[in-house]
Amino acid sequence: EEAVKRSGPLAGLPSKPGGHVAKIKALGDNAWLNLGTPRRDPKWGTARGRSWGAPMPLATDLRGAFLFGEGPHGYVKPDGHYMDDLWFYDLNAHRWICLYPGIHAKNPPELVINKDGFEATKDGRPLPIASMVHCYQMITYDTGRRRFMSVPCPGAYWRHMKKVLAFRRAGGRRRNVSPFFYDTVNGQWDGHATKAPMPRTGFGDLLMYVPSVKKTIHYRRRQNVYWFDAAKKDWTMVKPKGTQPTFGIDFTACYDGKRDRVWLGGGSYPVAKTPEQALLFYDIKTNAWGNPKPEGSRLRGFNTNLSVMSYDAANDVVIVFRHDHLRGKPSPGHGVNVYDPEANAWNDAPLPLAKGMPGGACWNGFYDPELNAHVFHLAGDGRGGGSIWVYRYKREEEKR
Repeated sequence: EEAVKRSGPLAGLPSKPGGHVAKIKALGDNAWLNLGTPRRDPKWGTARGRSWGAPMPLATDLRGAFLFGEGPHGYVKPDGHYMDDLWFYDLNAHRWICLYPGIHAKNPPELVINKDGFEATKDGRPLPIASMVHCYQMITYDTGRRRFMSVPCPGAYWRHMKKVLAFRRAGGRRRNVSPFFYDTVNGQWDGHATKAPMPRTGFGDLLMYVPSVKKTIHYRRRQNVYWFDAAKKDWTMVKPKGTQPTFGIDFTACYDGKRDRVWLGGGSYPVAKTPEQALLFYDIKTNAWGNPKPEGSRLRGFNTNLSVMSYDAANDVVIVFRHDHLRGKPSPGHGVNVYDPEANAWNDAPLPLAKGMPGGACWNGFYDPELNAHVFHLAGDGRGGGSIWVYRYKREEEKR
């Protein structure tokens, strides 16, 4: 990666790899490693667990990943800040860095609508105030411009913040805007006006940066696909060929760089009618939906509260980590579900999760191709002190 001089909380990254990185590199096949609780941010402590928010977008240039999105509805943390905070997990140093502690619920800064139509601080800097109920699959990292990005989703749980409620009732926001983004170079939130309006966003949408086209895709259930072009600062709608997903909101997703496609898994409200309809893909080059109907399908829903989906580039497989502890008894598909696109088949049965994993914890995670490792933050919803677990499916030298 090209060296960049950063200011703000991420200055000096990437960190020097600690001793735990050697342990990750030494992992064998189907092996787990518990790294424990990351080192605290000196001022803000540890990040909290958050439900309905599977992805932690990886920033390869920073050697870590972002954690964003609310957990418990309308939750105000003990320090008085609303849980619309943004965190960065520094993988090399196994530590948390708080990029934004969230808005203070009772004493927010003076707010304005800036020239581009964003809610902003007095100096015009955009501020994503309670912008998402949860993150679902609606956060991503633009590797070209080094920006963490998100789009809002509706929800009224923040309305107990009276000053914010009064401000929003007094004035409107424009729809012709970009996603919110956090610039990792200058350490600030930002956004800008666009010619076309942002597509209407809902619960459990998709937002994902696609490096092959250097654009960001947005998809809302049973609607068209939109692209955000950061170079042109604009949105474009496309109408894909084929049959779009029939499952409801809150699907999991991952990008397959070998095939240049986005895989979408299940969802809820409703779930797929059959397991054969639960894994679909959107092909970037042909602008088309596809249904591979793989052998061994067993899952109808992969929603982000119970699943994390990743593309394992070293082994060319899609992996769905299903962690349904919430009902006291694991549901079908609990464990590591591996889909092989070349064979078009799932593994015969889910591989087991690690012993000692906390039941009822929310999972947020990412795959790091450099270490060939899947990394997860496990913590109770709205609770700090969570642990980091690492998994390797197969060592790269043994891939098929």
